[in-house]
Order: sequence, then C-alpha cells, then structure tokens
Amino acid sequence: WESWCRCSDQCDHAVIMPRTPHAVAVLMALLGAAMVDGVADLDANDDAVEQGHQHRPPSGTGPTGSGALGTGGSGSAPTASRIAPTHPNILFVLLDDQDQVLGGASHSAMPSGLPALTARGATLSNWFANTPVCACSRAEILTGRYFHNLVVTERAPLDVWDRQHNTYGPCSPFRRGGACGPPESAPGFNMHLNFSLLAPGPTVASHLAAVGYRVGIFGKYLNRVPVQQDGRPLVPDGVHTFFVSPGDEANKSSALDASGEYYPSFYYDGAEVWNNTELEYETAFLGNRSLAWMRNATADKVPWLLYLAPHAPHGLALPAPWYVGLEVNTTAPRTPSWNYSAKDHHWLIAQQPPLTTGDVRGLDRVFQQRWRCLRAVDDMIAALTREVDLLGVGDSTYIFATSDNGFHLGELRLGEGKWNVYDTDVRLPMRVAGPGIKPGVELGLVGSHVDLAPTWLGLAGIDTPPDMDGRSRVAALIQPGRRVPRSVRRHLAAPTPARSPGTIAEGGGHGGAAGVVPVGGALIEYHSLGMTGLNSRGEGRLGDAWNNTYRALRVIDRRDGGLGNVLYAEFGDFTFSTITFREYYDVEADPWQLENIVDALPKEDQAAWAQRLAAAHGCRGAGCRA
Repeated sequence: WESWCRCSDQCDHAVIMPRTPHAVAVLMALLGAAMVDGVADLDANDDAVEQGHQHRPPSGTGPTGSGALGTGGSGSAPTASRIAPTHPNILFVLLDDQDQVLGGASHSAMPSGLPALTARGATLSNWFANTPVCACSRAEILTGRYFHNLVVTERAPLDVWDRQHNTYGPCSPFRRGGACGPPESAPGFNMHLNFSLLAPGPTVASHLAAVGYRVGIFGKYLNRVPVQQDGRPLVPDGVHTFFVSPGDEANKSSALDASGEYYPSFYYDGAEVWNNTELEYETAFLGNRSLAWMRNATADKVPWLLYLAPHAPHGLALPAPWYVGLEVNTTAPRTPSWNYSAKDHHWLIAQQPPLTTGDVRGLDRVFQQRWRCLRAVDDMIAALTREVDLLGVGDSTYIFATSDNGFHLGELRLGEGKWNVYDTDVRLPMRVAGPGIKPGVELGLVGSHVDLAPTWLGLAGIDTPPDMDGRSRVAALIQPGRRVPRSVRRHLAAPTPARSPGTIAEGGGHGGAAGVVPVGGALIEYHSLGMTGLNSRGEGRLGDAWNNTYRALRVIDRRDGGLGNVLYAEFGDFTFSTITFREYYDVEADPWQLENIVDALPKEDQAAWAQRLAAAHGCRGAGCRA
C-alpha cells in the first residue's frame, strides 16, 4: 500500500496505476473504493515487468525475440537532447465500442487525459467507421482497405460455417476443448474477414517497417487471432512487437472476468505465450508496457508506430479496481431517438418492442459502468502524452485517439450494441495532435478509418500504395506555415491526385483554416453476424439479424448545390445482387435519423444515389480515391 501514490509534477516518468493483486481487487470492489486518479510513481529501479510483479518499466534492455520490449539501448528517457524530427513517431490509441454521439468521449466521461489531448490538437467531428463491428473495423485500419476488399470471396463452404459458428474462424489450441476451424479448403477468417490479407499482409506495418520504423501492436488485435497449425499466431509482416489478447473465446479462464477481456489469462507475445498469472488489469498493464516500449524505441533512435488497443469499454466494461466505486451521477442519454418507434425503418428496427422498465434500468447500469471503465483509459492517455514530452519527442510525434465503432443504448428501441448503419454506431470520436496541427480546434474534415493507414504513411513520407482504398488526410490536418518533420514536408510537396486542389481530401481541413466547407463521404458496409441478442429460447431483444446486411454512403457536402448532409443505405444479401430495402435521411434536418424519406425522393434521385453507392462498393485501390 505504501508504494501507491499519486504522480505529481515532480515525477520523472508517468506510470499508470499499478496492478492490483486479485485479493486486494476483491476487497476494493467490496468496499467500493475509488482513487481520485489512476497514476502512480514507483521506484525507477524495479525490473520485473516481464514477470508482472512491478509496473515500473525496466531501465535496461528488454528480452530478445519477436515479443521483446526493445532490442538494445537504455530504457532511460533521452530528455537532454531532442531527436531530429526527420520521420515522426505515431502513437495510436484505439478504444473498443467507445461512443461519440452519447457522450462517451466527453470531458465528463474522461476528465483528465482526453481534455489535455483535445487542447493539444484537433477534434475531427466528422469521422466515421466503415464497418461498425470490432474485427472488421480494425482490419480496415491496418490495411487501409474497405471491407468488400477484405471479405472472404470463396463463400462455399463458408456460408454454412458462418451460420453454425457465428462467423468465427480458426481458434487457438489454448481454447478449452481444443482447436477449431472452418473446413480445410477454406481460408482462415473471422467475421467474414480473410485473415491472409492481414498476415502476412501487406499492412501499414510492413510499409513503415520498410523505411525503418519499429511497429508495436499491444492489446486487442482482432476478435480472433489467426494461428498456425502449431498454435503460433500469424503476425503481420513488419510488426516488431506483437503483444496481443488471443481473442474472445480463447481467453475465458480468468477468475475475475468471465469475458477474459479485462483480466485476460494470457497474451500472445510474438510466437510465445505470456501467462497473466498475477491477473493484471488490462488497461493499466498494457499502458505501462507501452510506456517501456516507447522509451526503448526512442532510446534506440528509431521512428516508431505504437498501436495500443485496450478492450475498454467493450462488453462487461469492468472498471479498474480503484474506480469500482466511482460515482456516476447520470444515466443513459434520453436522446430524441431513445425508445423511439421507427416503423418506416428496416425490419430489424421497425419490429423492436418498447423498452421495459427492466430494460431501462439495465441500460443505465451499462452506461454508468462504461464511464467508470473509461477513467483508467483517461489515465492511460494522460500518461502516454506526458511521456512523449518527457522523452523529448513532442515535436516529432503524432497522437491519434479513436474507437473501432460507436455504440447505442436504447436508441430506436435497440438495446446495447453496434452493428447498425446510424450515426450512433458509425460516427466516432477522433482526436489528432502533433507538429503542424493547430491546437484546440475542431475540424470538419470528413474521413473514415480506411484513411488512417494512408495518413500514417503520408506522415512518414510514403505515397499511398496502390492496394489501399483510403486516402491520406495529412494536407487537411496540417496548418500551412507550421513546422513539421521533413518526411511530412516531402509528402505535402508531392503533387498527387489525392491532394490536388478541390478534391474531397482537402474538404473541411486545412489545419483549421476559417471558411473551409466540409466536403466528403464515407462508405459504410456490414455483413450480418446472425441473430444477436436472443438467448437459446429465442427470448431477448434483437440487435442484429441475418437480413441486417447493408451498404451505405454517409455524405457531408455543404457546398452551394452540394449533396447535403445525407445517409443513404441499401439492405440486401451478401453480394447485393438483390436489394430488399432502402433508407434515406436528411441528417441536417433529422440528425437522429428518425424519418426514412427514401420514398419521397424523385425516382431519378433514387437512381443516382443507387449508382453512387454501387460504384463505391465496387471500388478497389486508387479507384476508390478517384
């Protein structure tokens, strides 16, 4: 207990709250104890991070192998002299199911680290998920490719496997009951994704590694980690450190957490397995391990990409033990669409019964638990951004913080979940900070997750590869005239179609320049995962269904005579050879998508929207950026 203290200004390194032995965790939960903030300063000489006994990262060299914290060099911070900013570092924090529309990214939910990051950089208010479900969205981020270019194409015999196994592909041999997988003739997949397109790749990691970057992925990679016959994970090319949770079903043996997400029983550490025998709380543990990794990479004077993805606030949304008793004096927002009967929507929405008193109590509990869970994330963000400055690389590091998808809690009478086409599920929180980005501004830049990989490559001075569907947004983020690393200057100077004047890439950006009108759009597509929300007796509230397979365009074009602020969606089969239902919303007039006015559109307008959507859904590579 005496080693637990709050980190004040004199701390030489930011360290996230230490792990709690599970007996103490249980005691704290029973007492409802909560600490004011989750930051602690421990003895700098502790060197047992690998065994999980201490949370102070080691001052020496980490272990060797593909899961090493670092390879050579001291772990101490090079604060005396700044590293020459030729190629910037990239720090990416990816949360799980964090909402934007319902206030999950507000400063009330995250009162410390997030406000500091917001003041440091830009808030992107028009950022969207391309596929509102975990694994698909993460694959789109890593590859810069739309879902239709990542999905398995050999449907037979996968359709049968999808329906019988809820689309979950090869499982780890560490899973209880042994290994499992699709028919031998089928490629590995998860949520309809073709695993071979991520490992070996190419991904953003392989492109960055080719120019000397060190890439580390920590936390949640996909909902299933693809494994080889010998049980070793398939690691994407170019990833130096792969320290990830093995996946939902393979990881349910923790005494404190039935989901295996917040106190996972083990992690993959490269080709090895790291057993979480001390039952470390995931958010704090991954944050501390990432701090050590950042120090080692910086000491080795290599540019780095840190991809840090805790599970919070997914699923059970278990808070850190020191936040179990945090008082949350608010309930799930009663938005205009909350418990709203939308009979003109797609069948999944139109058939929803009213929320019951029990439903409402449950949704309020989930909302409050999610906010408690986010407090440790807030501490983690504060510690990471503070460490960037302590390492002396603040002028050569870009920080991105977002979520894989949004979330709903009672909107349109849906329970808790994502999977749907509306803004609650696809509009995301996005904070971006770094050299050249004007601090404290809100940008109307319209972008989506497939744009992240091309943007990171652009920051490293790499042109968007021909197999990526997204576009670099660097030109829209950087304020003209501000000092930036050399690789960013080269990228901005290169005349490419994606950054030519007047294109979508520049709409609503220019680093916060006044008078810029947001122009852009996001392709949204989703293949149903089955009858989600029902128990074995068919009771419950449906959140997903087999006919909830859709493709959509979410467009913001406020130019005179532009397309407007619009959502257009089509529902059909997996190939969209048959369209069974359409929706159209004027989001400017109807921000909660309450009234489907597709039938009021002139026939020629309906045909034009259908043509635009079909073209976007069939695009590939550079054709998606035309």
